[in-house]
Amino acid sequence: ASKQASKQASKQASTSYKPAIYIGNKWGGKYLRAPDIYWTVMEKGKSITKSLSEYFRGERYLNTGGADGFFIPNKVEKLSGGNYYVVNDNITLSKGISFAGEIEGKFLEPLIKDYTKSNKKIEIEGYDAYCLVVKEKPSARLKKYIAWGEEQGYQLRSVTKSQSPWFKPTNQMTSSAKVLVPRSFNNSFAIYSNPKGYLSLRFYRLHLRQGELPQLVAFLNSTLVALFLETLGNKTLGQGVLDFFMADFLAMQIPVVESQELEQAYRKIKSRSIQSVDKEYGLSENEDGAFMFRPLPDRKELDDIIFDAIRLTKGEREAVYEAVVRLVEDRIEKASSLKLKDRVSKQLEAVERTQGVPDFEEA
Repeated sequence: ASKQASKQASKQASTSYKPAIYIGNKWGGKYLRAPDIYWTVMEKGKSITKSLSEYFRGERYLNTGGADGFFIPNKVEKLSGGNYYVVNDNITLSKGISFAGEIEGKFLEPLIKDYTKSNKKIEIEGYDAYCLVVKEKPSARLKKYIAWGEEQGYQLRSVTKSQSPWFKPTNQMTSSAKVLVPRSFNNSFAIYSNPKGYLSLRFYRLHLRQGELPQLVAFLNSTLVALFLETLGNKTLGQGVLDFFMADFLAMQIPVVESQELEQAYRKIKSRSIQSVDKEYGLSENEDGAFMFRPLPDRKELDDIIFDAIRLTKGEREAVYEAVVRLVEDRIEKASSLKLKDRVSKQLEAVERTQGVPDFEEA
């Protein structure tokens, strides 16, 4: 009985939440329900705690101001001779017609659009779209495409209407970054390396200020960073996703670990798909119902380098994994619960409108 009580007490200790001093910001009190292990990490890692802005300069994501339908065609097929066959059916008029024709390859750049939705490898190997980037005088072929875009009204969108010419590329269309941070996270955590410098659509961009890039990309993909993202991120935008604003990401205070060992660990993990947190951390339950964690081997190797540097015990390491899993589950379950309540509320409102709700008379 004492053994069972000890296990239960250990489990409660590793996952309990404690209130902290209220720190107001645009999200509210972001530390109010930080897991205890967060404070343990902050205490043990205080000698190496820094802001990420010391290592990276941030850049906003590519934003066309509602003109994605023009700058990102539906279908692009490479032809011989350097031209591409472009199809675009992003029509905005009820009687509009799709565009189909050739455009010179020099006006099209590879783009990461939805590539990482199905390919969760840390190191990005390919792309899934093209972006129109007009850096010189349009050719006759391109002029036809631009005329089609004007027929759809793309020159009147929030960004294009303030540019001259309206199809001029934004800064994020003319350059890329080697590190890409998703604007939101769901049930897995991956911050991507973009060694080939593809353009990217829905990612914040990081540019190195100091340090070794492979080591820092490895660090950014550690479970320690996932804990800080999940603890400090914005969970109020709905759909169960975790959002992070670039300024807050760079300002985040966290024990930063730099080590040549991280480069070897990174080489092992960079080319496989990152799993959901329960699979990544090898979550299971023993016969007593307590959580157990057996992280994937390359995951464990990377995390152990970080944990060793801040001297976390075995129990504290498991507490990090458990805290991330619980925070993710709570976030997603809360969103699901709100969706269910919203559906029930709408159904009741529909009944009231169509059938009425009878009043109850007092006896």
